[in-house]
Amino acid sequence: MKKILVLICALLFLGGCTPKEYLRQLENGEEELKKGNYEESIKSFEKAKDEKETNTVNKLLNISNLLNESKTALKNGEFEISIYNAKKIKGIKNMGKYEEIATKNADQLIQESNKLLTIKKEIESSIQKGKTLLEQNKFDEAYNTFKQAKNNELKEKIFFIDVQSSLTELMQQSIEAKKTYNEKIEAEKELAEAKKKEEAKKRAAEEKKKQEEADKTLTHKQAEDLVRQYLDIKPNPNVFVEYDHDEGNNFIIHVYEVVVDDPNTMEGHTATWGWYGVNKNSRIVYDAFNY
Repeated sequence: MKKILVLICALLFLGGCTPKEYLRQLENGEEELKKGNYEESIKSFEKAKDEKETNTVNKLLNISNLLNESKTALKNGEFEISIYNAKKIKGIKNMGKYEEIATKNADQLIQESNKLLTIKKEIESSIQKGKTLLEQNKFDEAYNTFKQAKNNELKEKIFFIDVQSSLTELMQQSIEAKKTYNEKIEAEKELAEAKKKEEAKKRAAEEKKKQEEADKTLTHKQAEDLVRQYLDIKPNPNVFVEYDHDEGNNFIIHVYEVVVDDPNTMEGHTATWGWYGVNKNSRIVYDAFNY
């Protein structure tokens, strides 16, 4: 009977005993957790679990995995995911002595992710603003907006490399767009100036043509002068050369003389010398009576 009791006590003692390897791996995992080496802490906790599965080691594995996923997401620039996983740690109950380190690490990840998320949104906002400025042909403002975003103090972060590349490309696009736009404006100005000169030249030619046509158009006075020349009429106050009417394309000019019959009364009569036609185009003078 005594031997049986000793055996039972031995079995109970062995069953309740915690393996040294379990404790060692648990301790290693805890140290790695404090250092933020979550992949290493996971390895240690998994080894501890292999030795003995407990609520503690399962909880530590869960904490390490969440922190590791949060850290990886942060490294990859997936800030929302990083924050989401870190916040899940806040929901774990009864962490015991591990609560302080787990919460501290989670808060650090949340703080860093929030900071970088804010910067990311600011850069995205700057990119959108710059693109809008480009659409408005405000090339210098767009360039400076992209440049300011590119010069962010955290530009060395690996997850911003693609953004930095995009911003560099957008800055170059701003330069090229400005050059293209200015060339287009200059070409339009040259075209407008050439068109303006051409129109001015055309107007001048039209005015010249009108003037030439006006010069060619025979007036009544010119027709009268042509008749005087034709008849070689010397200046004489009693001889009149007057336009009378049109006949087709000809002016009909009446040539007559006022003859004073009574010098005292200045009464007299008119004596017609003749009727002469002047062609409006050729300016040829002819005797209208004998035409």
